[in-house]
Amino acid sequence: MSGLANRRCWFVVHCHERLLPINDRIIERIIAYLQDQDRILKKRLGGRRLRLTDAERSRLARKAHALGYKRLHTLETLVTPDTLMRWYRQLIARKWDSRDRRRSGRR
Repeated sequence: MSGLANRRCWFVVHCHERLLPINDRIIERIIAYLQDQDRILKKRLGGRRLRLTDAERSRLARKAHALGYKRLHTLETLVTPDTLMRWYRQLIARKWDSRDRRRSGRR
């Protein structure tokens, strides 16, 4: 057997001010736990609309964009992938909108 076949992939997770090495199996368990937690929270909402702050929408939009549209469709998200991508587009548009910095005429 080659040395690569025996090698495990290890990741480092920042947890309570400590760095912990974990392997793929543990990462899958963490993801499964977080997905179940999300399902429970959605069920508790009972179809009511979740009110997010601008900062929360911004944070979710950035992370959603990093995942990509196709991958978002495989996940259970708080809002639709289309909504997340719209929030990201609005975030970028606000970044490059300089209306508040414009001055009138020459000075």
